[in-house]
Amino acid sequence: MFTLSEVEAINDLFNKKINISGEVTSMIGKIKNSFVKIEEEKRKLFLAEANKFVKLFFYISTVHNSWDENLKKVAVFLEILCPVLADKADEKTVTPEELLELVDFSTKKTMDEVEICLKEETVEFEKVPTEVAPPEKNYSFIDELIEKFNLKYANAAFELSGIVDKLSTDNRLITNIRDSSPSAYESETLEKVAEQFVIGMMSDDSEKSNFYAQLSSDKDVKKQLTSAIIRKIKAELMAS
Repeated sequence: MFTLSEVEAINDLFNKKINISGEVTSMIGKIKNSFVKIEEEKRKLFLAEANKFVKLFFYISTVHNSWDENLKKVAVFLEILCPVLADKADEKTVTPEELLELVDFSTKKTMDEVEICLKEETVEFEKVPTEVAPPEKNYSFIDELIEKFNLKYANAAFELSGIVDKLSTDNRLITNIRDSSPSAYESETLEKVAEQFVIGMMSDDSEKSNFYAQLSSDKDVKKQLTSAIIRKIKAELMAS
């Protein structure tokens, strides 16, 4: 659909900070002409994969607080391209000027979110129970979490319970929770939860991918799951 030279050209134009809407429109127009000639299923697949790439790039870059400049150029390029390719005849036409303003706003918003996500803060966790909770307690907590955050996904309980069960048996986490300071193991557990969200976002199942995309932007859900994993590990350590 496009070449890396076109990606470079669009980014160069975008960075000039001058009126380049005509040049952008011309380049995007040529790509759209090629796009409309391919089969409908291939068009849908291209847009789905392109949007997933943009979503994952900005999320993973936020988690790791670093940017791969070449991949960032592709992400910015696709952010400009996808709304044009997805445009339908009965929808309001977006002008090049509006499109560039939208992308500029999106890029700035993403950088603001990076700063927000990486801001240091103290996370308070509930006290560790002195008795081992029965297995049903974990699923009760998951059900409450789903209801509290209005998570509309049929397999939400299965997915979230799976994360708690998987990470509560992670040997590295168990060792750190047993031997390290709270600030160290809380941070690592939170990062492990975020990694599970990224894995879920990369699923070929669109419903599952969208579910994890929703979770990835919710810091409260991450904190709740982190707290549940730590409590479960501590309870099992005390019982052993």
